[in-house]
Amino acid sequence: ALIKALDIPRFHLYGHSFGGVVAYEYVKRIAERPQYEQCATNENSKGHICQSIIISNSSTSVAMSNEESDRILQELEVGLDTQDASTVNEAFWKRSQCRLEQVPTVLQEAIDNTGVEWFNSPQLLDYVAKSTSRWARELPPTLIIGGTHDFVTKSCTEGWRRLFKHGKITEVDVDGSHYLHFEKAQEYGELLSTYLLHQEQE
Repeated sequence: ALIKALDIPRFHLYGHSFGGVVAYEYVKRIAERPQYEQCATNENSKGHICQSIIISNSSTSVAMSNEESDRILQELEVGLDTQDASTVNEAFWKRSQCRLEQVPTVLQEAIDNTGVEWFNSPQLLDYVAKSTSRWARELPPTLIIGGTHDFVTKSCTEGWRRLFKHGKITEVDVDGSHYLHFEKAQEYGELLSTYLLHQEQE
């Protein structure tokens, strides 16, 4: 609705963390519509064209990323030789969520103003990304970004390749954790810019 309201003819779709799931579900839903209007990659197609999708630090399964988080927390508990929850959680944050010495103000403000705790809803906890139906049209070219220290581990992201069956998928791991765009701002920005420029030239 927003794309139509703003009358944006061509666009790239980006999603970080659960935003990557939202981005995937968006292009999946459009691809399965009888009238393929918003996600076409064909220059001659009518409507709004999604040229590419970028999924960053996103798991194909919420349960799997939660299991990986629990595993890392247990390893930290053993390594630190403590069961103090605040100590372990702080170590988890610095290892797998944001490895900067100081949390960026804008990130801290976002965390402080999360609002309703939607991420613990039963519907979300059961989420597993499903492939498009066999009659669906091809999804856009895709960039998958992961952090080498992220709690959303490789086992959580490897399923994206199976879901994007067209083969136009690029996977890149960056040395960092969940909030790569804060930790490695320049490297992350250059990665996105290079990919988007390439897609614009296709």
